[in-house]
Amino acid sequence: MFDTGELQAMSDSEVLGAIRRAHGAAAYAQAAEVLAVRELYRRRRVGSPGGGEGAAREAAAAVRVEVRWAALLIAVGVALDGLPRTRVAFTSGRIDLAQTRVIAEVARDLPRELVDDIEHTLLDAADRVDPARLREIGRRRVGELDPHGERRRRETDRGVEQGGPATPQPRGSLDPPGGYCAAFTTQSESFTSTSLPLFNTVGVATSPAAFFNAARAASA
Repeated sequence: MFDTGELQAMSDSEVLGAIRRAHGAAAYAQAAEVLAVRELYRRRRVGSPGGGEGAAREAAAAVRVEVRWAALLIAVGVALDGLPRTRVAFTSGRIDLAQTRVIAEVARDLPRELVDDIEHTLLDAADRVDPARLREIGRRRVGELDPHGERRRRETDRGVEQGGPATPQPRGSLDPPGGYCAAFTTQSESFTSTSLPLFNTVGVATSPAAFFNAARAASA
């Protein structure tokens, strides 16, 4: 699939299929990384409520990225604890990190009875629209289901952008490492599916479990 000559011999539809397959494989790797960073965070939190900062720094050093990016991955992982359908879709490669992040942001602080509706709405739309449009759909749906709550959320987000009080963290009470996790709620346009860095170099696996095994073999 990565042979230039092979790609050049493909028809347009075959090249598009190759793009879709590669993107799905990348989503597996993204999910594996999020779950691994989330596990590191869980371990560091045991007996140390402030251990989240250390986990973000450790993960950032391991893959040579900014601490706030590692913190964002932790925030997504924590949010997935309360988003079972989204977690399944992400770990199966159906949606990527950018889409997963949007769903987590939209569902943030919603009452449990509304989360199921939001997950269903956004997962259904994720196959048809890009992350920016997905966010618009989510916000509109939240406005329909919980107009007063959505207004409060927007006011809070506006306060963060202007240096006001911190935005409530995603489900799971993530302690923000040095404030870096504010990126999860206030810089939603900073990272998109076209600007996500490739962190891992052990190759693309077919599932998160296989990816972990490949990583373990590469580091042995």
